[in-house]
Amino acid sequence: MVYLIASRDADEKPLNGGDNYVIRFPANKLPDSVVNAYWSVILVGVPDYRVAPNPLNRFNFNNYSPLKKGADGSLTIASAQSRRRAFRVQLATVARRQALLPHLPYYVPKDAVKRGEWTLPPVTATK
Repeated sequence: MVYLIASRDADEKPLNGGDNYVIRFPANKLPDSVVNAYWSVILVGVPDYRVAPNPLNRFNFNNYSPLKKGADGSLTIASAQSRRRAFRVQLATVARRQALLPHLPYYVPKDAVKRGEWTLPPVTATK
């Protein structure tokens, strides 16, 4: 098992539960392509690393979730404080300003992950 964790956004700012973010997996770099078993995206709080409570009561997405891909085959996972129509796949963040980490466990990863050839796409802040 490999755990991929992001603690900063694409601009190197610490991730924060009061802000909105997206992680976009291009069609040729989907999580399914680099695991032989299970993967998930979970938002956890810092410093306790517990699943972040949120108003949508949605705590993770994984390879068993009914995820809708974009027209180009990419997968975008958003985190926001409220449901936003612009995102098909969304986790909710906590309303208070708390440090936040997307936590991605990958079970039985393929060699590309083990060798560092496949990495987590940048976490991008959105409005």
